[in-house]
Amino acid sequence: MDNTKLSQAIDLFKEVLMSGIALILEEISHQNNSCLSKEQFELLTILDKHGPFTPGNLAQMQGVHKSAISNRLNRLLQKDLVEWHQSQEGRDKRFKLIRLTEKGKQQIAHAHEQILRLLSTALVDLDDGRQMDSFIAIMAQVNEKLQRKDKGFGLAHE
Repeated sequence: MDNTKLSQAIDLFKEVLMSGIALILEEISHQNNSCLSKEQFELLTILDKHGPFTPGNLAQMQGVHKSAISNRLNRLLQKDLVEWHQSQEGRDKRFKLIRLTEKGKQQIAHAHEQILRLLSTALVDLDDGRQMDSFIAIMAQVNEKLQRKDKGFGLAHE
């Protein structure tokens, strides 16, 4: 694969991602009078997709120190977007998980609606079906490779 084109594709993907997240956060903040940072939004998204986690697991998923997660969680707790939950797995009673509240679930659902609206507008020109099918196939392949953690994220030569 041509590294120049790969680098260009990655840079473009990052730019699209950052622009989209910034627009969505701005829209959510205006509608709900709540200011969420990109990191807080990512944390809510992780909890929405994967369910309750310990703060240590959240720190690992976001690649930050536990103190950074603690600060983010405190802000989200104050906004009533997350809550502490006692684990039901028979573990130590001190073992607690963090999960979304109903308000947090509504915030994420609203964000997903905004993402759909934003991307629908941005991708309206991919209306012939083939381009959209190609886009979906490429994104699915990239996602699959990134999910293969046990195989070095698909980076090893196959």
